[in-house]
Amino acid sequence: MFRRDEVTNRVRVVEIIPGDPVQITVVQHVTRPDGKVRTISQKTPVIDRCMAQRVLAEIRKGDEIAATIVTEWSKQGYTTYLVDFCAVTKIQDTNQTLQDKSVPAR
Repeated sequence: MFRRDEVTNRVRVVEIIPGDPVQITVVQHVTRPDGKVRTISQKTPVIDRCMAQRVLAEIRKGDEIAATIVTEWSKQGYTTYLVDFCAVTKIQDTNQTLQDKSVPAR
């Protein structure tokens, strides 16, 4: 049995741990059905060396990012790791640029 889940969430970086592999700790606030907010934290390794260099160069503690994290499930257990990220401000800037260049409705 093998399953691969890939999830992208908007999270805040609370820690970047240099090493081999580099690791990041992120938090996300989720609203439960009863209206209460729950904080979820996750410490995730960055196993790809190029991605680890990007993490160390491009993000800082406190940054908000869209993080894509993969979990691979097998009979022996599971592994989780960061496969991609993008600064949220860059996403917002891109959306604003697209809105600014749109053609007005007639």
